[in-house]
Amino acid sequence: MEHTILSDNIDLYVVNTDKFKDLSLEIRFLAEVNEKNATTRSLLTLMMQDRCSKYDTKQKMNEALDDLYGAYLSIRCTGYGKGAMIRFGIRVIDTKFSDEDLLTQQFSFINEIIFQPLLNEVVFKEAKESLANELLRIEDEPREYASKLALSIAGKGQPLAIDINGSLEVLKMITLDDIKAEYQSMINNDQITIGLVGNITTITAKNLCKTYLPFVKRTTINESYYTFTTDRPKRDIVEKNIEQTVLMMIYNTDITINDRLYWPLKLATAMLGQLPVSLLFMEVREKRSLCYSISSSLLSFDGVMIVNIGMDYKNIEQTEELIKQQVENIKNNAFSDELLESAKQLLINSVKSIIDNANAILNFAYLNHLAANDQSYQQTIEKIETTTRKDIQQAFNSLHLNTTFILKKKGDKDE
Repeated sequence: MEHTILSDNIDLYVVNTDKFKDLSLEIRFLAEVNEKNATTRSLLTLMMQDRCSKYDTKQKMNEALDDLYGAYLSIRCTGYGKGAMIRFGIRVIDTKFSDEDLLTQQFSFINEIIFQPLLNEVVFKEAKESLANELLRIEDEPREYASKLALSIAGKGQPLAIDINGSLEVLKMITLDDIKAEYQSMINNDQITIGLVGNITTITAKNLCKTYLPFVKRTTINESYYTFTTDRPKRDIVEKNIEQTVLMMIYNTDITINDRLYWPLKLATAMLGQLPVSLLFMEVREKRSLCYSISSSLLSFDGVMIVNIGMDYKNIEQTEELIKQQVENIKNNAFSDELLESAKQLLINSVKSIIDNANAILNFAYLNHLAANDQSYQQTIEKIETTTRKDIQQAFNSLHLNTTFILKKKGDKDE
């Protein structure tokens, strides 16, 4: 992978390979997230997804993609800690499979999408209705709704509390002028990372970027990862008309993605609740049948670990204590060598699988870019392989319970 700085805060990553039958191009825009732009950027992605000035109907857009031999276009907004990222991605078959210059057409097409959006009242109203429906759907999905509420409590006053999908309250107040202002800010101020995987050289990519992606220089530097601390753990219970209780326990890790303990933390989290033989799965679900589902995960850019459980409310007290016990077991080195090796193999296989997927390659490069390192796949695997039990203990000893959140069925009573 070759990395080139095209201009201040505009970076290009190129993987020249004939492994894939198509060429994947993505342009990522990163800004600092806040309550308003999480919603405006979600709306903006919806407005730019299926129309632009040149292809001003969904039908014309689909026909244009068909003319590019069934090209695939994707625009989405994702949160990375402090950052709100909009990703434009387009995948077109390798130009060697056609007599046409598909590479140039691919860049020309994405140029139309990015620089000539159709930001009018008709498209705005459509997108607003679509986003409102999506946000309402989340409220009807117990796990997603519980996650949204739990993170808003755990991360109050921090980026963690902001839902990157947006909020219904902010959505009601947003105007088309807000969308246009957000678009201009994205084009002129956001940090930009361009990634390419396929049969293309860096020199060719640079020339095409110069012609079709002529972004102005920018000076804004947006950090993405951060950590925060909590004075004392919070606890909240919300009732809703649902079938089963959702319990979420959120821990601050005090470990960032470029910390030496990041991979030990990943391994410890996998041992806790990401394997069929994980401590949580075996102790809480299999041995005692206290839950229907249980898992652990990391929000790496926020420095947070989450334990997520679907269960009956009557088992809440026993389940919480067991979860805390499993965390303590890892802190106290009370886990088997077999479990550690299973966790290592899980993460190693995940890294090895990256090279078989163009999107995964680009995402790996982007995460390294945000973490300000140039770690290779092999270096990552070596970090995983050489992680010791002491490293894992040290990583989990930094955990502090931030929030316990319970979304319970209406009418459920305490034992």
